Amino acid sequence: MFSKWIAHIAVAFQTFRSNPLHTLLSTLGIVIGVAALVAILSLIDGLEQFGRQQLERTTDLQGIQVMSKTDDRENGVVIKRDEYPLLDEAFLELLIHHLGDRATVTMYQEKSNWISWPQDTTRHAALVYQLAGTIPALDTGLIAGKLALPDEKQVVVNNKLLAYFPETRRDDLIGKKIFLGSDTCVIGGIVRYARARGGLLVFRKLLPSMDRHDFPPQILIHVNTIENVAVIQKQVEALIREHYPDNSGDFVVLNNTFRVDQATQGILLFKLIMAFITGISVLVGGIGIMNVLLMSITERTREIGIRKALGARKRDISNQFLAEAVGLSLIGSLLGMILGMLMVQIALPLIKKVIKAPFGIVYNPSTLLIIFILALLIGIIFGTYPALRAARLTPVDAIRHE
Repeated sequence: MFSKWIAHIAVAFQTFRSNPLHTLLSTLGIVIGVAALVAILSLIDGLEQFGRQQLERTTDLQGIQVMSKTDDRENGVVIKRDEYPLLDEAFLELLIHHLGDRATVTMYQEKSNWISWPQDTTRHAALVYQLAGTIPALDTGLIAGKLALPDEKQVVVNNKLLAYFPETRRDDLIGKKIFLGSDTCVIGGIVRYARARGGLLVFRKLLPSMDRHDFPPQILIHVNTIENVAVIQKQVEALIREHYPDNSGDFVVLNNTFRVDQATQGILLFKLIMAFITGISVLVGGIGIMNVLLMSITERTREIGIRKALGARKRDISNQFLAEAVGLSLIGSLLGMILGMLMVQIALPLIKKVIKAPFGIVYNPSTLLIIFILALLIGIIFGTYPALRAARLTPVDAIRHE
């Protein structure tokens, strides 16, 4: 069986070598289609890798966030709740006691405010974290002063503040007064905080008197090892059910790995859409192969008749033309892959220059294999009709054909 197919393929390649220009033009549709698929999908795979790297760099994947459920969704519409339970210090202490040295636990409120300083009328927007406990470790690093927040007047700011005092030494800013909204505060420390996205951050103490309904407290848990995130998340959910037995469903527990999953789903959808669009060109290439084979049957009708007269069966004739269709698809897919890779390599420097980011290309073996198999299937599908048509020719009529 296999020896016959090898013989058919060998004859097919002899036919291709006898007319290389005709062969190249026959495979042009497949070449262009496969090249487009390889180029686009390798760029999308590179985009996925770049997105993952950026998410891992700007998102704490070891963090677990606990918050009150402040709204509901009905038919895609967000409805704000009037009342909802709030996280309290007792639950914070329960988490700290239960998790021990496996994680760092911090309760905070997040709100925006204006920051300014004496002898300056300019106000700058700042994101204020009002904390019950210490500043979350995450990627902070102390630059000057201390991390302690002994009272509501003492604040810690991130290094974005240094840009507003270029002539002042960072140590001299410690003890400097700033205005946070209508409150007068004192800078107690300066930290490096990369996740600020270029914005100004202020950390201050969370007090019971502060409004907690409009800005409900949240709890941030930073797990020491990423492998324990899922386990600790389940334990936190169990502690919520234990501490808030009547309304445990009114709290949300999230970890940032869902952001990676969301990005992956979005890129997968984009990849499928682009593969469908560019796959149409491969389909057109298959139609081109079918057209060329039908013309070849017309040109080789006498040859088919002679072979049948000498004892060739219908299966032999159909397999021969099917082998030629597969051979054309094989040549086209290989040339298309090479062309697609060259196109991407040429385009990559331009892409890097435009986006000014360390973007790279990813050649996923499974993606290349799927493209290769798809091209072969197109050849088989569109080569079947010409092969059957050639097999149906009668020897007498075929030999008499001019």
